[in-house]
Amino acid sequence: MKSHGEITKNENDKLISLAVYLSLIKNCTVTCVEDGNHFRPSVHSELSQKIHDKLFYLTTSDNYYILRKIYPSLPSYDDAFLNPDPLSLIREIAHRNDIPNELKNTIKHELQNKTHRCIGPEDIQTSERILGEIMSSQHNLSDDFIQQFERFHRELKDYLNALTIEERLIKIRSSLNIEAQDKINLFLEEKYNLTECYDSYLKLLYTLSDLRHVLKKESNTQNLILTDIGLENYLFVLLSKLSSIVDEADISSLWDLKFRSLSLAIKNIRFSLFEEKECLSIESELIRWSEKFDYQNKMYLHRLRATLLRCQELTAIYSDVIQI
Repeated sequence: MKSHGEITKNENDKLISLAVYLSLIKNCTVTCVEDGNHFRPSVHSELSQKIHDKLFYLTTSDNYYILRKIYPSLPSYDDAFLNPDPLSLIREIAHRNDIPNELKNTIKHELQNKTHRCIGPEDIQTSERILGEIMSSQHNLSDDFIQQFERFHRELKDYLNALTIEERLIKIRSSLNIEAQDKINLFLEEKYNLTECYDSYLKLLYTLSDLRHVLKKESNTQNLILTDIGLENYLFVLLSKLSSIVDEADISSLWDLKFRSLSLAIKNIRFSLFEEKECLSIESELIRWSEKFDYQNKMYLHRLRATLLRCQELTAIYSDVIQI
């Protein structure tokens, strides 16, 4: 990682512009259309790998939050997508003889040709639409065809890094050590069995934090970076729900929950390499203040207020920078 100051403000501005542009493509605000050139998906995977490698050597503590906005917009460069003819399953699907001609032509012209020449995130929308039509079709479509199209749809999402956090964890699980596999299994189990009570949400928040900590011991691959970003995004869902629960509950009975959830929130900001020293300091204060805390004692409240002001300042800056 480069030392502080080696990346200029102008370079960071360029990275921000790149992040914004790629997010517009990923959200289909800017669509990928044919211009006469012919680029198979493997070409984009090769470019993605080069960009990823370049960004790795540009990484600093001051621009990491920007790079985390860029990585999810790059296509996958897994080995399966670097081969000369990736996503070829759609060609087999488009040439099946057991589907209606109208459906065959739709798949061939709107999906096969498009993904073969200038693949883009908008193709997921097209694939989802066709899949919906297939599932609701009155024709006697074979189970084999439906399963084959569903498999292609998953491959397309995988290539364009549009997997859900559950799908991504399942994808990487077998390549990790036993400890990481166990943490993934526990997270998936708790997420599946999540109930509408703060104990359940707090338990999952602890597991998510442990999982991020364990995954950081692994190699810094594209899949692991995207997994960590996905876990961070889901963290905000959990914190939002916990906040709602606290607002609706008896305040005197939830001080321990507040301390623990706030401490975990700050820890996860640190896991994203943002203001790590400040995060550690705040975490330490929250641990100290939570011991034998008495909300009716003014001294406790005054020192807690000082810590909360530090939290407020930290999270305000963090919110600003991640909303580029």
